[in-house]
Amino acid sequence: QQANTSVRDCFFKVLMAPTLRYSKESAHPFRDLYDDKSTFDDIEGAQVIWSFHPLESGLPAPGNVSDLLLDCDLVITDYSSIVYEAYLLGIPTLFYMPDLESYRKSPGLNADPSMLCPSLCIYQKADLIARITSLAAKKTEYDFDALEAFAGPAFDISHDREANSAAARIADFLISDAQKHDML
Repeated sequence: QQANTSVRDCFFKVLMAPTLRYSKESAHPFRDLYDDKSTFDDIEGAQVIWSFHPLESGLPAPGNVSDLLLDCDLVITDYSSIVYEAYLLGIPTLFYMPDLESYRKSPGLNADPSMLCPSLCIYQKADLIARITSLAAKKTEYDFDALEAFAGPAFDISHDREANSAAARIADFLISDAQKHDML
């Protein structure tokens, strides 16, 4: 029995999912890439899918990112929290950050990918294309250990998970604060 698979299903699907840009004056490297879609035309076997933050006023958000995330092979983001969803789903993620220095100043970073997982960071368009091409052709392996180094600590994945979990720390803080104010 022959599988009913379309040609599109055979592509290595790359989801481009940048963070929200609050100001139109801010650099927006993903918008620049989107405006020149031909950038990705020569990547054999890859299909690039775009999903800008839905709160970007006046700009299209092509597709529901949750649905797109479940159907992609690679996520390219900059500073978006989508990296954590991708991590939990085991989806390889790369950071495209040509504007890192200015973004560090405003609005700033909670976690700096260039420090936590430098092997997953890309700063030039040509390097981004080369990395997507290599991963799509299965010429290189993805560094899941680097993704773990970046996203894992956000979920308190450790040997002493119960005592150090975010939920335990929040509960301890609330109990302590309530005791200080004679609320318990």
